[in-house]
Amino acid sequence: MSNQSLQSFGFVSGSGGGGSGTFHLVDDTSPQLGGDLDVQTFDLFTSATNGGIRLTPNGTGSINLDGTINFKRFASPPTPFEGGMYADDNDNLFFGVS
Repeated sequence: MSNQSLQSFGFVSGSGGGGSGTFHLVDDTSPQLGGDLDVQTFDLFTSATNGGIRLTPNGTGSINLDGTINFKRFASPPTPFEGGMYADDNDNLFFGVS
């Protein structure tokens, strides 16, 4: 589908191609981006209670974090947990591993 535009009521419409030219985003179980995703001033988050966000590269791919990385700070470090990364008030970094 070419010339697509996202409508605020939750579906994409476009011209060209076959069919009605309209489908619901929720019906696409494996959406793919055709270009960069600009989140502008918004956050990437999950609404699931204690839910995590996975960034999973394919094969030996890597995740590149360009810019400043801010760690959650604690007055006294909590009990280490696998995969946890955090800092104390003195900027000491802690990494939980198993």
